[in-house]
Amino acid sequence: MLRYRPPKVRVENLTFVGVFMAKYSEEFKMKIVTEYLQGNFGYVSLAKKYNISSTNRIYEWVRAYKSQGMDGLKRRKTKKDEEGVFCSI
Repeated sequence: MLRYRPPKVRVENLTFVGVFMAKYSEEFKMKIVTEYLQGNFGYVSLAKKYNISSTNRIYEWVRAYKSQGMDGLKRRKTKKDEEGVFCSI
């Protein structure tokens, strides 16, 4: 009986620079929140549809929008953000 053996893969010169955090625009967040609030899609289906890694992110956007409106979807600025070194969502 023949068994499937996946090909051997060698990774060379792999450099890990850190964790990539996607930055989403206010318009994109609003589009996702609107689709959720219309009731056509749930968190999981929206995450799959728009290739968002975590349903928790969508949950947080919806929660922020419900409590603060559009201001809740804006990116928060940090002191480091102004220096151009680090940016938080």
